[in-house]
Amino acid sequence: SIAAVASTVGFLCNGEGSSGSDLKTLHLSTDGGITTHLAGAPPTEGDGGTLAALSPTTWILANASAASWFYRSNDGGATWATTVTFYDGGEGFRDFGFTTASQGVAIHGWQTNSPQLIISRDGGTTWNPLAL
Repeated sequence: SIAAVASTVGFLCNGEGSSGSDLKTLHLSTDGGITTHLAGAPPTEGDGGTLAALSPTTWILANASAASWFYRSNDGGATWATTVTFYDGGEGFRDFGFTTASQGVAIHGWQTNSPQLIISRDGGTTWNPLAL
């Protein structure tokens, strides 16, 4: 997954998957991807994921396997915190992204008969269903 903000591009790389997890690393570039440096490693829980950038130092990863998670880094990818866990059997997210530095949206449970639009208004720290 690739995300960009300002002059910073983030590349989420993953591999060595097993039993609902894989190794993940975030590599950052400030020269359009010509060179990159290892920024850090998100949690291993979940397979793959979708990366979003809120600022050059704030990154969000939407991920799923046995559950669905949002991971957040406030320090350029050096450390990550799990901000939200949905114990949903790995329904996952679709159409995940941020419309501003504080407002994010995603479709949660898109593989079921009852998907819901969820929204964050605090930069991905909390996520709530959006009533339509």
